[in-house]
This record gives sequence, structure tokens and C-alpha cells, in this order.
Amino acid sequence: MKFFKRQSASMMSGVKEKRLLIGSMALLAGLPLLFLWRVVFQGDILLSLDMLLTYEPWRSEIPGSIAFPLWNELMADPVRKFYPVALYIRESWQNGQIPFWYPYAGNGMPILSAGYFQVLYPLNNLLWQIMPVYHAFGWSTILHLFLGSLFTVMFMQELGVKNFGRMVAAVSFTYSSSLVIWLGLPSSLSTMVWLPFIFWAVERAIGRQNWQWSLLGAFGVLMQILAGQVQLVLYTFTALLLYACCRAVILWQQERKRGWTALSPLIYAALSLAAGSALGAFQLLPLAELIPTIRRSEGNVDLYNSAWGLLRTLIPDIWGANIDGLTMPGYRFEVYLYLGLLPLFFMMASLFSPRAWLARCLVGLGVFFLLVIFNVPPFFQLFYYLYPTFPTLGLLRTMFIIVFWWAVAAGIGADWLLSSRPSRVLRLLLTGGLVLGGLALFYLMMLAFLSKYQDRHFWNLPALPEFQPSLLYHLSSVLFSLVLLAAILFLLWSWIRARISPAMFVTLSIALIIFDLFLAHLDFAPVLPKHLLYPVTPSLSFLQQEVKKETQPFRISGVGRVLWPNTGGVFSLPVVQVYNSFLSQRYFEYAEASGARAPSNLRVITYYAQASRLLDALNVKYLYTPRDLLAAGDGISLLTEVEPPQIESDFSEAGQVFEWAINNWSQEVLVAPAPSVVHYHGALPGRFQLETAIAVDPQFWQADGVLFEIYATQPGQPPAAPIFSQALRPRENPDDRQWIPVQLDLSAYAQQPLVLSFVTKPQGAPGSRGGWANPLLVNAEQWQLLYYGPNSIYENKQVLPRAWVVHRVTTAPPGNLAAVKAQLARPDFDPALEAVVEGPAPAMLTSPLPETPAAEKVNITRYHPSRVEISAELAEAGLLILSDLYYPGWQVYVDGQLRSLLAVNLVMRGVYLEPGRHQVVFSYEPQSFRWGIYLGVGTLVGIVIALVVAGLYRHARAKPAREKNP
Repeated sequence: MKFFKRQSASMMSGVKEKRLLIGSMALLAGLPLLFLWRVVFQGDILLSLDMLLTYEPWRSEIPGSIAFPLWNELMADPVRKFYPVALYIRESWQNGQIPFWYPYAGNGMPILSAGYFQVLYPLNNLLWQIMPVYHAFGWSTILHLFLGSLFTVMFMQELGVKNFGRMVAAVSFTYSSSLVIWLGLPSSLSTMVWLPFIFWAVERAIGRQNWQWSLLGAFGVLMQILAGQVQLVLYTFTALLLYACCRAVILWQQERKRGWTALSPLIYAALSLAAGSALGAFQLLPLAELIPTIRRSEGNVDLYNSAWGLLRTLIPDIWGANIDGLTMPGYRFEVYLYLGLLPLFFMMASLFSPRAWLARCLVGLGVFFLLVIFNVPPFFQLFYYLYPTFPTLGLLRTMFIIVFWWAVAAGIGADWLLSSRPSRVLRLLLTGGLVLGGLALFYLMMLAFLSKYQDRHFWNLPALPEFQPSLLYHLSSVLFSLVLLAAILFLLWSWIRARISPAMFVTLSIALIIFDLFLAHLDFAPVLPKHLLYPVTPSLSFLQQEVKKETQPFRISGVGRVLWPNTGGVFSLPVVQVYNSFLSQRYFEYAEASGARAPSNLRVITYYAQASRLLDALNVKYLYTPRDLLAAGDGISLLTEVEPPQIESDFSEAGQVFEWAINNWSQEVLVAPAPSVVHYHGALPGRFQLETAIAVDPQFWQADGVLFEIYATQPGQPPAAPIFSQALRPRENPDDRQWIPVQLDLSAYAQQPLVLSFVTKPQGAPGSRGGWANPLLVNAEQWQLLYYGPNSIYENKQVLPRAWVVHRVTTAPPGNLAAVKAQLARPDFDPALEAVVEGPAPAMLTSPLPETPAAEKVNITRYHPSRVEISAELAEAGLLILSDLYYPGWQVYVDGQLRSLLAVNLVMRGVYLEPGRHQVVFSYEPQSFRWGIYLGVGTLVGIVIALVVAGLYRHARAKPAREKNP
């Protein structure tokens, strides 16, 4: 009878455990849906779409964009950097092509090699295929938040922690600041959530003393590698090896294991890392090939050495959150370290639990990483010399490992408090909480005192107008954390006094952690409506229609913040701006040599509006520029860059410069009340075109109107017929209530003294106020205005084709970028006629240029980012240049025969051709990727063979036992 009672109790316990497990999984699956409820229930998009409104053309052409509030300006990368590339990756896979190369930034950039664009990461690629990419960003985050929770539960279960401790660890880790700050950034979050899976596999191998489980950990390492954030993968390697060392010490000291068994944690961890790296070689080898080609910052050691930042561990928004716009100077969103207030109490309890050895290791490792981050001697120096790549990759990003270790310790402590209810430790926690509350109250009183008396001279206190955030913000933040602390202390007091049941303690604890973390982090990620996603503006629409007419490849130079780097890919517009964490050193030097590079950080290349032969050589056919930047670059402004005009008018405001806002477009105008005449005297130094716009002041739209005329005459000569004449009558014609563009070719007046007269005449009663928008003189030989607006579009008349031939070559030592750059910067360097090649050149191409250029025909017959086919016909030997990025892995074939690929003009590819007709193919065939596939497949085959052999071996060893005991 007792036997049946025991069996019945065991079955009931098993059923209860399964129900708890199912309920826990349901809660963990529901939390991401609740956390991102706007994505799930409103169909909004987890992208910082509001940031688009800070860039052109949207800023000037979308009504209300300037006043649109920014949610979190530090989360701009997903929408401006990753989303355009994700669209291209999706399209490439749908076309059955491997997306090695992104053609819409710079003169091409490798994206598979970089890794963080997730070209090969299966989970996000699958989501990009089954739903629109903009929705996939949100659902990918939901999926990975659940996976992070699930993997943490698996790891905690392997440690022997029961359901309550598993939930505490899972929620604390998954919704901690160190993960939430990366929501919407696919590569970071996707890499982080595989950390507990790898730890689970290795711990399972340790617990069962079975190396085969380590191979499952290798799968986690592979997924981390494919997820793309290589620095986070390196940190995972470091964390796993440190954890393995701790487990080896525990086996040696606590469990009295000796020899191989004590070293097994290190062996299993090393096996997981080695096998996973070999499986991911098809991603790692291309990355290793990329690293030597990129621009690396010097002395970029990212230190977090403000002790005040530790207050965020207790009060997450003490210095202001990014979404509040109240952050302290220098605060970065990567330094957030908050896993909830209650888990910190549980973590402290774990240090006294039966698993104290493991908990102390985890907490101690987290503290060690903090000491490294804070640059505390000798910890930082020790780590720096042992792991010299660590600082340059961003110390602060290791916080996701600290949070994981501490969340695990919190789960251990919570499990122990529930099962044992240790009164001594609970009293110690209560005492510590009261001390912490007392300190917070003292801080509150100090802030209140300062806010009340800082302006009273009797106390001689300094005024604090620069206090960031405001004193009121500090008061509210600390007060809220005090209320939360009071709730935690009451919960612990109730538990120690047995005033609540275990089920109530578990429920209230989990609810308190969720409430705390959700309230701290719920609004961090920008979730915005779909209509803000890359709207097509008038200038964009015009440009799209214009480029459809093109039959040969071309590029666009967006000026300043127009089409921020990478964003042109959304509209299939190839722009020469680049935003890439692995920015090509060659392209950076080329942009510097062009003289048109705008100041920016080391990962971004943008350009001024400035004519440059090197940009012509990059196949820049269209210039997309804000009107004011053209005036500061390639246009001569009559308002600011020439002598003041001569004014003929009875009105005092004639000739003054005002700013008018008409149809959401604000421009500087030369005011000319009717009647008025404004004369500009000078000589045009070359062929120019005059560009301006006419408008009637909106205050006079109900008047009779204005006639606008422009005269071009020789000094002292009577005026001839106007070269421009147009009347605006806004009262009669609504179409006249806008800027009317004016473009006049002044090439006939080149190198001659000239008087330009801007005349306004009344159409009826005098006094209506007309205006000429900033008149510009633009080089007519270089630019042809195609579209006039807040963002104007020009055609470059001096653009070079994507592929052409030169017959003059200057050589430079291979890899000597400074020598090549110096040659490109020569004032007389003309890329249409000569080139700089790294390495030797045929003698006939190093001689002086012939007086009569040789005739050649070059035509691109097929253009694909990874394969370019060109037909060329040369009368003399020459160098064929393709203005796409020179990069390892590219091969060139001439008439089917492999030739040497040349590095030309820093960033371009070239090949020497003999006279005659040739078929030339540039093909991307990266050996690194091919050898990576071989190594990965070989490793997979080796793993399968090893598992089969191990299975057969176990079966053979078990056979005698089965025969003996049938």
C-alpha cells in the first residue's frame, strides 16, 4: 500500500512539475508579445522611422517632419543601415543568388564577409522571406526574446534549479537593459540570446561527462557566428572559458574529482568553441579576409570610468534615459546595466546558498569584468595584455555577459530562498535593503535641499542650472525606486514571517520583476507607424523616373544628409556615400583624395556639393543636393559671394535678404518690391547658368501681382530684351502661390563684363513684394539642373562611364596607399586619360600620353554585383578600368583566360588589354568562402562519423550486459 502511495505522490508531483513548466513557457512566450504589443496588435514597425525625418529628402519635403519628436535618436542604425541591406539580401536569395556584394553604397561593399548584415543567419533570413522585411524586424525581436528566455531556463534546469529560479533568471536576463537596448538591431540581439544555449550544452556535457553534448554547443557557436556580431562572439568565447575554469575548480574542490574529470569542463568548452568555429568557417574565413582591408581607429579604447554610472544598476534612469532627451553629456546607450532590483537581492542570497561556490564564481566574474571596464589596475592591464583586441571592440558590450552571470546567480538564490526560507540570510537582506533605502532617502533630501535653497545666498550654495537631468527628474527617479524597494522589503518580510504562501511569494516576485523591467525598458525601442517608412518625396519620385531611362550603370552622389549612406538601396539607387562598421581603408583614402569628403566619423563617408574629377571617375552621374549646400559648394551665390548689388527702388527693403516659407520650403530671398531693379556687376569666369526661383510674398497674394524680368547687358549699354520674363498673379492663379524655378544659360557671356539686372514691375497697383530665391551661378560645363526644389537634382556632364580605357599608367608599390593617394591628388591628374596602378606596368603604357587619343569601344553587356561582363575593342594596348571596389576574391578573365587583377586608383579594378576585341569578365570568386564551406562540411561529416562511432561503441559495450541479463 505504501508503495502505491509513493508512486501516486510521485506521479502527482510529476504532473504538477509539468504544469508549472507549461505555465512558465506560456508566460515566457507571452512576455515578448506584451513587451512589443504595438508590433503585435497595431502592426507598427520596430524601426526608428522618425530618424528618417532628420535626413534629406524627407526632412524638407515631408510636412511637419522638422517638428516631429524623436523617440530615441541613438537607435538609428536599424532603419538607415540594416533595413536597406536586408531588402537587398531578401531579393538576392529570392533570385537564387548569394548576396556577397552590396551595390548601392560607395562603389560596392562586401556584406557577406562583414557578417553583421546576417546574410547567412537562417532565422532572420527565413522571416525576411515569409513576411515584409519591415515587419520581420519586430517579429525577429519577439522570437529572439523568447529564445533567450527558453535557453536560460534550459541552462538553469541543467544546474538543478527549480522552476522559480529558472523564471527569475530568464526574465532578468532577457529583459535586462543589456539586451533591451539592442532591440531592433538584428545582429546584436540575435548573437546575445545564443549565449545561454552554449552554456547549457557545455554544462550538460559536464554533468553527464559526455563529450557529445559539447557538439550541440558547437551548433550554438555556429548560430552566434552567423548572427554576425563578431566581438560578441569573442566575448562569449572568453566568458565560456572563464566559466569552464570555475567549474573545473568546483569539481576539484567541492566534488573531489581528479584527473581528466576535473579538467573536463575546459575540454568540453574548448570542443564546443573549436567545432563551432570550424562549422562557421564559411563566415569566419571571409571575415578574416576582410579585416586587413578595413579602416581601423587608433586608440579607440571605449572606457566607462564614471563611478556614478553604477547607480544605474539600482536606478535605471537616474541620469536620464535616451527617450527623455535628458541624458548626461557622454552617456551612451551601451552602458546600461540593469537587471531589476529584486534579482539583485536574490543574487546576494545566492552567495550563501548550497551552490555558493558557483554563485560566487558568477558574481565574481561579473565584478571582474566591471573592474576591467572601469580601467581599474591591475585588472584592465591584465586583460589588455592577455586579450589585446578586447578594448578596441568596445568594452561596454561585455555587459550582456555580466547580466547573464548575475541573472543565473539570482535564479540560484531565488530557488534557495523558496525551498529553505533561511531566516538569517533573509534578515541580512532586509538589513541591507533598509541601509540602501536610508542612503536613497538621504540622497532625496539632499536633492530637495538643493532644489529649494540653491538660489538663496544665505546658504552660499552654487546655482545648478546645468544639472542634467533636472533636479525634479532625479527626485522622481529616486522616489520611484524607493517605492519599488519598499515593496521588495515588504515581500521579503512577509516571506520570512510566513505571512504569504510559497505560491504567493513566487507569483508576487515574478510579477514585481516583470513590472520593474517593463517599466524601465518598455519605451526604449522605437515602435512607429508604417506610413513613416521611407515615403517617396517629389524629388525622389523624379529621380526614380529619371534613372529608369538609364541603359548603363551609374551612381549618385547625395550631398550632406541627402540619402544617408545605404538608404539609397531602398529605392535601388546606387549612392557613393557609405556607412559601414568595416569601412574600406581604400575607399576612405579615395574619398579624402577627392577633396569632397564631408567631415564625419570613421565609419561614414559623405560628400560636399563639390566638383571632383575623382567623383567623376566613380561614375557619379547625378548630384542630389540640398539647395543651400550647393550654394556652399559648386554654386556662386549672388547673395553672399559677390559684391553688394546696386539698387534702384523707392522701397527701403529692396535688396535686403529675408527668409520666406512657401509650401513648406523656406528659402533666402532677395527682396524686390514692385517696382525695383537690382543690378549685379562683374565678369563670368567661364560658362555658367543662372538658377533662381521667383515668388510673391504670401502677405501680398491678394494684391494684383508682380512681373519678374531678368536682363543681361554689357556695362554702359542700354538694356535689350529681357532674357527672362514671367508674371505671377497669386490672387487669380493658385499655381502661382509657390516657388517658380528659373534656369538661364549664360554661356554666351563667358569671360565678358556683364550686368545682371533683376527687375520687378507691378501688375496693377505698385507695392506688391516679389522675391528672387538665392540666385546661383552654376558651372554649365559640369552640371545640368534637372529638378529644382529643397533638394535639387543635377546631371553631371563630365561623368566617366563605369568602365573605360586609359593608355597612360603611373605605378606605385603594391599596398602603398599613401603613394597612390598622392598621385591622385595631383592637380593635373585626369582619370579619363591616366591611372595609378599598384605594381609593374607595360613599358608602352608608362610613356607620355599620345597627342591623339586612341580609339576604343567599351560596353558593359551584363552588370551584376558579383559578375560584370564587358566587351572592349582597342586600337592600341591599354588598361581597362572598372570603377568598382578592388577587393580580395575578385578574378578577371579576358577571352576566357584568367588574368592578373590590378588595383587601380586606390579603389578600382583593372586589367591590361592588347589591341583588338576582347570579352572581359570580372567575377567574385572568394576562395575564403569556398575553403570555409569545405572546412564546415568536413567538420559536419566528422561530427556525424564521431557520433555514429560513439553510438556503436556504446552499443557494443552494452551488449554483454544485455546478454547476461536478458
